Amino acid sequence: MISTPWLVVKRPRPLAKLRLVCFPYAGGAAHVYSSWAEQLPDWIEMCAVDLPGRGARFREPLCNSMEQLIGPLASAIGGLSSTPYAFFGHSMGAAVAFELVLRGVGAPEIFFASARPAPHRFKKTEPVHALPYDEFAAKMARSFYCRFEEPLPAELLELFLPVLRADYTLSENHAYSGGRALQCPVHAYHGTDDQSVNVEEVEAWRELTSGEFSLTKIPGNHFFVHGASDLVLRSVVSILTSWNQRR
Repeated sequence: MISTPWLVVKRPRPLAKLRLVCFPYAGGAAHVYSSWAEQLPDWIEMCAVDLPGRGARFREPLCNSMEQLIGPLASAIGGLSSTPYAFFGHSMGAAVAFELVLRGVGAPEIFFASARPAPHRFKKTEPVHALPYDEFAAKMARSFYCRFEEPLPAELLELFLPVLRADYTLSENHAYSGGRALQCPVHAYHGTDDQSVNVEEVEAWRELTSGEFSLTKIPGNHFFVHGASDLVLRSVVSILTSWNQRR
C-alpha cells in the first residue's frame, strides 16, 4: 500500500506486475491522468504524481526549482515496493522524471517522454515565468483555451496563476547537467500540431539512451495527452504489454 502525498493511486492493484508512474505538465496535478487508471489492464497499477500547491495539497508551499522538488519526490518513489515501474512524463513532467533518474532513483523499466524536448535540446528562450502579471495571465489564458478548447473563468485562472508561475519557473530554469544517460528503452510522443515543441527536439531523446527508442506522432496540439488520450494510452499499454511478455 502506497502512503505518501506525492503519489495518488486511484485504483489500487496489489497484485500488479508493474507500476506506471505518471508526471503532470506545468499547472497539472494527479487528476490529469485519472481516466487512465480505469482503462489500464489489471496487471498495471497507475501512480500519479501530485505536486505541492494543488489538488489535495493546495495548502502546501509551491516548488519552483528542481532542487526543492527532486529530493522529497525521490524519497517517495524510492519507497515503492520491489514492483517494477515505468515513468510517463508529459511536458514538464518528462523533465522531472528524467531528473529523478539522473539523481539516483532506481531506473525505470521504460521511460515515456511526451511533448518535451530532450533535456540537451531544450532551448532557453525569453522566460514566460518572468513576464509581468498581466502578460503572464493573458498567456496562461490562451494556454488553457488550447488545452480545453474553452475559456477558463477569470476567477479560476487567478487561482491557478501562482501554481503556473512556479511550474514555469521550474521548467524553464531546468538545465541538463550532462549526467549519465538512460539505459532503459525510451518511447517519445509528439503532437503533430504542437507549436511549442518541434519533432526534432523530441526525437533527440534517442541520443540519451543506450536502449531502444521509438517516436510516435499523435494528432493534436501540445495537450494531445487530453485530446488524443485514448491513442496515447493504447500505445503505452502496447509497449508495456510487450515488456511483460518478454520477462
